[in-house]
Amino acid sequence: MVTVKVVSKDEWVASAIFNPNAFPEPLKKAASSCVVRAGILRFHVRSSESFIQADRTELVNFIKDHWETQFKPVLSKDSKADAWVQLAGMGSLTAIDGVLLSLKSLLDVFSTIVSTSFVQGQRIQFNRKVINDSSRQLSGGRLISWLRQNVPNEYSEIAISISDIILKHSNEWITDTVVQRDEIVHFGQLTCFKPVGTTLRIFSDTNFNINGLSGPYIHDESIDDYCKRILSNAGTLFDEVISLLPSVDKDIIKTGIYGQL
Repeated sequence: MVTVKVVSKDEWVASAIFNPNAFPEPLKKAASSCVVRAGILRFHVRSSESFIQADRTELVNFIKDHWETQFKPVLSKDSKADAWVQLAGMGSLTAIDGVLLSLKSLLDVFSTIVSTSFVQGQRIQFNRKVINDSSRQLSGGRLISWLRQNVPNEYSEIAISISDIILKHSNEWITDTVVQRDEIVHFGQLTCFKPVGTTLRIFSDTNFNINGLSGPYIHDESIDDYCKRILSNAGTLFDEVISLLPSVDKDIIKTGIYGQL
């Protein structure tokens, strides 16, 4: 009997940028791990919309089921009366949780690929550290500092360029994202999270249209857009860094597709 392995789209796309065959022997295992972790991140991002839709559907169904007994009487008493109803649903938080946890896990393994590319056996994780005169600890700061101070002279210029790329991404989105990951992991909630909600006045006896709902959001960005932005930014980071790493066969690395859905 012949065994046929069918690779999921997420793993296939992740393999384009983390193809283990493109990396030297000491990095093949970490590259394979990145393929799986990067595939998981893509899967969570692609699945986020269905989790969000589940919350929206649950809220509309709740209002519909209790319309005659609870909500309609409130509106009928006063033409100006209204109420804001929101759902403390698990769908949206589950979507965010999956994306944030898989991103941090991927960044840690990716960080070891970067450090081992310059010094064999050196496994620096994507930990926080204050860089330059920053007023806060930056995610990936330890790797940035190591690249600037501990890489052999023959690779120092490349290492500095990579450290600058990581610093830019950390300042622009990674540090804030990892802070949100820590919040949901350690406290089970996000202070910037706004659940799906609605005013009652958009409904009537014959109209329970789900399209009138608001949210869910992180700050003022929809959860779906937020998850897709993380994936796109991560793809850009990996493209920029891997294209500079020494000892990587760039001919069998395909950039520009990981962060695309």
